[in-house]
Amino acid sequence: MWWLMKMAHQWWDEQVIGANREGATLLSESFAQYSSLMVMEKELGRERMRKFLKYEMDQYLSARGREPLRERPLLNVEYKQFYVFYQKAAVAFYFLKEMIGEDAVNRALRKLIRKYAYAPPPYPTSYDLLDALREETPPNLQYPIKDLFEEITLFSNRTLEADAVKRADGNYDITLQVEARKFKADSKGNETEVMTGSISALLQRPQAANNWAIRSVANAFKSPNAIQIHVYNCANAGKSGNRSFRITD
Repeated sequence: MWWLMKMAHQWWDEQVIGANREGATLLSESFAQYSSLMVMEKELGRERMRKFLKYEMDQYLSARGREPLRERPLLNVEYKQFYVFYQKAAVAFYFLKEMIGEDAVNRALRKLIRKYAYAPPPYPTSYDLLDALREETPPNLQYPIKDLFEEITLFSNRTLEADAVKRADGNYDITLQVEARKFKADSKGNETEVMTGSISALLQRPQAANNWAIRSVANAFKSPNAIQIHVYNCANAGKSGNRSFRITD
């Protein structure tokens, strides 16, 4: 991981240099971290990446509890808040990549390189990054940018019940009951719950019942334990009942 980040710095912090202000490390350290993650995922696979991201999330949650001053959102992260621009950024960028697609994130990063590589002042800021990401993000998926970068947003998602019924074709119908909670935190760590909900969905191949939107479904459930469910959104654009899932094998 270390040498991947050093290679990534040939673009982020060598070619594209952020302005000397809050959020500058988002354009250098966070970008280098994300670039490294994409190489790791292609070399080691998604399962290893999930384990790494769980570790990063645990490190972020642990460190934010020891913050001596105040936590800042990624957009305005301070230079010495390593747990924000490394650990949190790794999870945030990967989350966004899963939502809008790796190609969309890559297009946004290319725009920054083409515009600012080896450029003289004025140097780019974290706001320029968000502008580039918004240009590549569909209108119905703009909300994660605010959640991930402009505010301190925490999620508590868990599966309450799971049941699998084997079908005649050897695959499985899987019924999941999922609880999803969303919190906003201030700089002192005070959390306010802004969304909670319980979701029940029947997952079948190739579609799900109960009108829940499924972004992608594994081609076949060969084992009742062969999938994971990630709740990305509890209130898409503020509309009740519009939740999205991603199913990965």
